Parts: sequence; C-alpha cells; structure tokens
Amino acid sequence: MTESAKGLVRTIGRWSLAALMVNTMIGASIFGLPALIAARLGKWSPVGFLVAFAGISVIAACMAEVASQFREAGGPYLYARVAFGRFLAIQNGWLTWLSRIAAVSAVANLFIIYLSEFFPGVRTPLARASVLTILIGFLAIVNYRGVTGGNRLSNFFTVTKVALLGFFVIAGLTALALRPEIRVMPAVTTPTSHARGHDTDIGGLVRSRAADDLFLRRI
Repeated sequence: MTESAKGLVRTIGRWSLAALMVNTMIGASIFGLPALIAARLGKWSPVGFLVAFAGISVIAACMAEVASQFREAGGPYLYARVAFGRFLAIQNGWLTWLSRIAAVSAVANLFIIYLSEFFPGVRTPLARASVLTILIGFLAIVNYRGVTGGNRLSNFFTVTKVALLGFFVIAGLTALALRPEIRVMPAVTTPTSHARGHDTDIGGLVRSRAADDLFLRRI
C-alpha cells in the first residue's frame, strides 16, 4: 500500500501552511471590530487590541504545544479524545464545526456591509441572498475540486489581506505625520442598559465610520 493510500496527501507546503494560518487569523474582526472598539475605548483602543493579543497568545501557545504531540489528523477533536474520551471529543468537534460556520457567516455578512457602501442595491433580500450564494458557493467549489486550488486561493487571499492592511497602516501613519490636523478622536460611548446595547453598538459603529470617512476625505 502506497503512502498516499494510507493517509492524507501532503499537498500544502510549509509556507502555504503558514499563509493559511495568517489567512485564518486575518478575518472579519480586523475589518469590522476597530470601529466598535474605537467607539468604546476612544484613544485607548490600541491598548484593547494589545490586551486581546496577550490573551489569545496564551491560547495559541497551548494549542501549538498540544498539536506538537500528535502526528495524526483530527485537530481539537483528536486532542480532546485522547485527554477526556470520545464523548467530550464529539462535543468539541461539533463546537469546532459550529465556530467555523459562524466565522464564515461573519465574514460574508461583513462583505455585504462594505459592498453595500458601493452598491446600495445589495441590501435588498434577493440581491443579498444572491451575492452570499455566489461568494460562499465559489469558495466551496474551489475547495471541492481539490486541495491545490484551495491552497492557491488561500495564498492569494493572504497576500491580498496583508498587502492591503500594510498599505492602510503606512498610508495612515504617513498622512498623520504630514498633516496632524486630520486626526479625528472618536467619541467614547457607554451603554446605559442591556436592552440598549445593540443600539449603542450600531450608533458607535456609525459614528466611527463617519470619523473614518472624514479622515479619508481629508487625506
């Protein structure tokens, strides 16, 4: 029996695997949360990201340590099965699957939100459903056809994300250095009750987006 018949084919190389990890980390949060965090923390919002980074780093280090002890495929399901048994491993596997579905939904929804700024017509239910179907369907077809195509698409997304974020950071810092008067301080909002929490989030997002638009126009 050949090696390929015994297990998974090692199609993804070292650098493509690293790019895949970067691609999964740069998701909807970095494109959607800054406005909400700025609305909550104001000028201290960068500190909030650093605190979150410290917490996530501990979790990532634990996952990396556990993953180094296994050579089989299975991820969190495999780790939980060895440590706690099959029942808890199944629960972990289902939760992992649900988290992947939720992550895809968040990214797709954010894509619609930003696309609607250029094409308001996508806010209608039929257009929204069509765009989501094409978006998710295209990605599903690419991955269904084979690992190679999915690997290339992942590398493309990784390079695009990193390049755009790097350009935005460099352009923003350059603009602030050359024209300090364009600096906009977002107003800090405080929710008054749980019932108004959603309204406060939307209001903070709108205010922060307005500040972003003002900043870009002044550049």
